[in-house]
Amino acid sequence: MENNSNTRLNKLLSEPLQLEENDPEREAIEQHIVSLSENQIISLYTRTRKAAGQSKRQKDLDKLFLFVRACKTIQRIADEKGIILSTEI
Repeated sequence: MENNSNTRLNKLLSEPLQLEENDPEREAIEQHIVSLSENQIISLYTRTRKAAGQSKRQKDLDKLFLFVRACKTIQRIADEKGIILSTEI
């Protein structure tokens, strides 16, 4: 499980984030996001928000919910760090 978790954390730097409602790795993911630089957090948010928009256009509600939950998490962490995220994508 730990190796799978590390792989998922590494993907945060290149892929949009998806979060299940009761994701067992959520705490580790949130801690990793907190450790990211401002630019990395903005990039993660931008990728995730774009993926949410694409899921919405494709009417893929299951994926949309995963991306929206992730966006809310990234927004909360960014706010705690004083990072302003643009809503224009």
